[in-house]
Amino acid sequence: MPRENKLLADLCGEPVLTHVLRLASGAPFTSAVVVTGHDREAVESLASGVGLRTVHNAEWREGMGTSLAVGAKAVSPEADALAVLLGDVPLVRRATLERLWREASPEAIVRPIYRGQPGHPVVFGRAFLPDLLRVRGDDGARSVLQAHAAHVVRVPTDDEGVAMDADTPEALARLRTRF
Repeated sequence: MPRENKLLADLCGEPVLTHVLRLASGAPFTSAVVVTGHDREAVESLASGVGLRTVHNAEWREGMGTSLAVGAKAVSPEADALAVLLGDVPLVRRATLERLWREASPEAIVRPIYRGQPGHPVVFGRAFLPDLLRVRGDDGARSVLQAHAAHVVRVPTDDEGVAMDADTPEALARLRTRF
């Protein structure tokens, strides 16, 4: 039995995921796709509520990497870049996401840095989509970031939200105090 879905946990009256979905729906992207897994129907309902398309990852139990691969597959072949927004990182400011997107290029991986700590979202240029299609396991895109470290553009930011997630009950409590 899977544990409780942190994406559906309450953050100031709404699910954690709703905050990320709103950010994605208003972002400067050509299109946005939400990858579903655990609690598919609930996530699809939240995504449709803000007008976002969903694709399902039937292998979600195998780790975040499979969701990245499904998302990368859903990207248009003409896309210059893919922004990966994690559903449990809800406090990223819109201005931060827009700045990361402006820094994007087909040959770069753009990552925010808050007080020396790498954060999310990460924007992958088109050149790295084939690598994302092969990602598996719970390490997410870590292997892609390590393999292409010379292509990572680190963007310093004062946006604490890029480094805050809802991975634990304690982390969720910190998010609630910062909201």
